[in-house]
Amino acid sequence: MRTLLLAPLMLAASVANAAETVKIYNWSSYVAPDTLKNFQQASGIVPTYDVYDSNETLDGKL
Repeated sequence: MRTLLLAPLMLAASVANAAETVKIYNWSSYVAPDTLKNFQQASGIVPTYDVYDSNETLDGKL
């Protein structure tokens, strides 16, 4: 019984300790230069930003 009660807490702790990142693939020159910095400051999530110039390039990155 004790194990069943502790399992959700252990899961929540492991998720909380995971580094929060988000990968963003976007058309070049699509967002303002300070958008990513502002996003990171507001959310605490580190964005990894990469651009592409065609759908084929995007497919290759995914």
